[in-house]
Amino acid sequence: MKMRKWKELFGVFCFICTKAFRKSPVLFVSSNFLGCLAGILIGIQTTVMAVFFNIVTDANASRHSGIFMWGGILGTVLLLNEVVNGVMNYAYECLERKSVAEFKGMLHDKMSRISPVDYERPEFLDMVEKASKGATDATKFISEVTMLFTTYIPYLIYMGVYLFFTNHILCLSLLAIFVPVVVNQYIKGKIYANAENCAAAERRKKDYYRSCIYDMEYIKETRLLHKTGFFLKKFEASLKTLLRLEQDAERRVDCQEIVMAGITLAGYGGVLSLLIYSLLRREIAVGDFAAIFASVGMMYGIMCEIVEGRIGSISRNFGVVQNFICFLNASEWFFEKNSGERTDGKENAAIVLKEVCFRYPEACEDVLHKIDLTVKCGETVAIVGENGAGKSTLMKVMIGLYQPSAGSVLTGGGDIADTNSFDCVSAVFQQYQKYQMSVADNVMISDPKKDKPKSEEVYTVEEALEQVGMPPADTAIFPEGLNTMLSRQFGGKELSGGQWQRIAIARGIYRERGILFLDEPTAAIDPLEESELYFQFEKMCREKTAVIVTHRMGCARIADRIVVLHKGMIVEDGTHEELYHAMGYYRKYWDAQAVQMH
Repeated sequence: MKMRKWKELFGVFCFICTKAFRKSPVLFVSSNFLGCLAGILIGIQTTVMAVFFNIVTDANASRHSGIFMWGGILGTVLLLNEVVNGVMNYAYECLERKSVAEFKGMLHDKMSRISPVDYERPEFLDMVEKASKGATDATKFISEVTMLFTTYIPYLIYMGVYLFFTNHILCLSLLAIFVPVVVNQYIKGKIYANAENCAAAERRKKDYYRSCIYDMEYIKETRLLHKTGFFLKKFEASLKTLLRLEQDAERRVDCQEIVMAGITLAGYGGVLSLLIYSLLRREIAVGDFAAIFASVGMMYGIMCEIVEGRIGSISRNFGVVQNFICFLNASEWFFEKNSGERTDGKENAAIVLKEVCFRYPEACEDVLHKIDLTVKCGETVAIVGENGAGKSTLMKVMIGLYQPSAGSVLTGGGDIADTNSFDCVSAVFQQYQKYQMSVADNVMISDPKKDKPKSEEVYTVEEALEQVGMPPADTAIFPEGLNTMLSRQFGGKELSGGQWQRIAIARGIYRERGILFLDEPTAAIDPLEESELYFQFEKMCREKTAVIVTHRMGCARIADRIVVLHKGMIVEDGTHEELYHAMGYYRKYWDAQAVQMH
């Protein structure tokens, strides 16, 4: 292994161990102390066994009162070894459980701070897949490395000293067993690491096809279209690809293991021959021969366990754990500076867009083209346009979810990339979430820190629900009031699409912020009930800066200004009356919807 690789291994080990120690210092220290004690006890067992066999094989053994003493000592060592191993394994298991919770928490915390646009990148999703596996395997990595240094290496050092003083040449037996197995595991580690890199993307495909077969999100449409067999075939094809990659790696490993196993077996036979030769030349006592003969098998087993089990596991886990650490150390979206030119914000402006362009990862062309837009404080702006015009993308750029490919987005006079813009924003998205929790939790999740006296709150949970026409006192909708579980999977009730959208709007109302974004807020609402909600939207937008993305012209009329987006460009900007009489795109959309209404 190259020096750089050793440094990387040492860095990974130090990082993981530091986190595990901080999570549970008592368990970390005690498990490693017990591991060290277990390794020494195995070596002591060999020494005591040699003394005991020498006394038993002595011609005058019957006269030695020490035979019972050493027999008792040997039994005590064996019993103590079992007890220490049992407690050690339990301590390691407890440490692993605590550590995996810590690493998963670190992973989830990191993912919560990654730019949403990165989730559009296949290579990023592969990185998440590998990092997630690394977060789980990191606990195994800790136990494997620490047991190697605390249990096995002390044992090997002890046995090396013992063999050296028994017969100098017997020390070579450790190398005869160790070297071939190390070479074998080094080759295996490289094979498994390459296989893991190839399998990550295919594993994501397999998991996705499996979700299409039986996840609640897909199951209705999958069954209706009779496409279960279609996705099953894709799942099986992806699974076969994964199995082929694994089998190819295993086949290569098996071939080189056959060669190395032969070399190791020859070394094992050489050690036994050397041991017998030393006994016949009376270079070692019969008791030493018996103890070492019994220990050679143990040493061979432990050596294989060290290299094939421990080092092998370290080799396999090192790559995935390194992926986990690389993911944690990756730069986060809000640390990346916008490449566009910095400009000063306009006076009394909440949001300023200057020549903003945006392109999705792997896309060939921009979705937004040189957008110049200013939203003043306290102003309500509606963004309208046909499907695919870039309305929702523009809103995500304005919020700060997506960073522009070029240009600047300013809020409060500073670049949105340099500020935590989410703190001052409330939003209702077109693709809202249906949280499988109680009604109260579904609303309060938008502002969990909101804990003020009722007199200081603009809206309580009950008031937010009443504003969208779903009062908690309506037992027909909420049989258990605010405690009603909104999920059949957990013994609760399932709402209709329109009712779920009202919950999402209530969530946005409850989160009191100075800037409000509404993305197609009435997409799932009955048209007959839209006018009532328009009045609520107008009330929500008072004394706030609001941006409404909609294709419903009736909703756009409540805005102070209307911006028309066409093919990623702003083509019209003005009030309803101005745009209606301009006979442009807005008039075309208005007349088309008016004909549909009639």
